[in-house]
Amino acid sequence: MVRLEGPEVSQEQLSRLPSATPVAELRAALGGALPSAAPIQGTPLFALGALYSLAVVLLLRFAGLPGLLGSLLLAPLVALSAWSLARPGAALQERSSTLVLAGGALAREDLASSLLSLPARSLELSANARPGAPTRYRQTWDTLELGLGRWQALRLEHRPSLLRAAFTWDGGDLVNRGSSELREVIVLGLGPQEALEPGARLLPRPQEEGPLPDDYARLAAALPPGSALARDGSAVLVALPDAEPRGRVP
Repeated sequence: MVRLEGPEVSQEQLSRLPSATPVAELRAALGGALPSAAPIQGTPLFALGALYSLAVVLLLRFAGLPGLLGSLLLAPLVALSAWSLARPGAALQERSSTLVLAGGALAREDLASSLLSLPARSLELSANARPGAPTRYRQTWDTLELGLGRWQALRLEHRPSLLRAAFTWDGGDLVNRGSSELREVIVLGLGPQEALEPGARLLPRPQEEGPLPDDYARLAAALPPGSALARDGSAVLVALPDAEPRGRVP
């Protein structure tokens, strides 16, 4: 994908993206895919608790008072193990989702991200980011400075970028003008299609439709029929339809 910057980007270019597409709803769906905190894996904790409970019962049954003392000595070790299992691996966790919405030759890239900080800390982020919730921050020309408390999660909103569309419609065909393979290609109303290699074209054909992936389903609720979705790594690409019919009806 080729990013457009500087004077090459204009409001006139942005206005050429289909105005009927609810970009705000798509951004909300994109952000809805992000958990506000890293989930705690419950199964290992339950297993550890069950093993400790079994050990306490066996110690009390067969060792009496010494067994009770032994179980009390085991308690700090079990608590430390439980904390190690529940604690996320990194002190600062970041999750992000990217949506590239193409209408014709241009595409709009939206990024949604969330941060989770274990210790309290100060962060210096790109000036393109804004807090998604009321919080104190300092803005400069090229940075965003803010503080996070212990175990505080924060969603970030990012300024959209204008790109040359890599995934788009061309004369009834889907085209991959990018440099990487597009997977999980789905046309709303026609079903799943073949993967698209770089430079490849595809004439969509009706296929048996099944349940959409969760992130696709959130986006599909705000997209018109005939929109095409594909995955490029962690990014979801959307090619908006025009007035022409898509695919061939047998």
